[in-house]
Amino acid sequence: MKVTIQIDDELYRKVKAKSALEGRAIREVTEDLYRRYVEGEVIELRAKEELRPEAPLAVPPWFAVLSDRTRASTDHAVKSIRRSIGKGIAREHGL
Repeated sequence: MKVTIQIDDELYRKVKAKSALEGRAIREVTEDLYRRYVEGEVIELRAKEELRPEAPLAVPPWFAVLSDRTRASTDHAVKSIRRSIGKGIAREHGL
């Protein structure tokens, strides 16, 4: 079944990033959480330290491909990222 739901933009970005790192589709993650909810499974909230993987995650080859064109920022909105890349390209071409 297809459904449309409203989700906070920042939360969706985090879910999308984490599911990509795990190699899972967002649909798969969502279904898993719905099944747990319906079955009454208690999901414990743990400290971030407990959730860290034992081995570091592999960095995909495409990661940071545009890092030479961007500056460090805490604003991760798509609009901000595009603006930063645009400025980097302009600097690169002396514009």
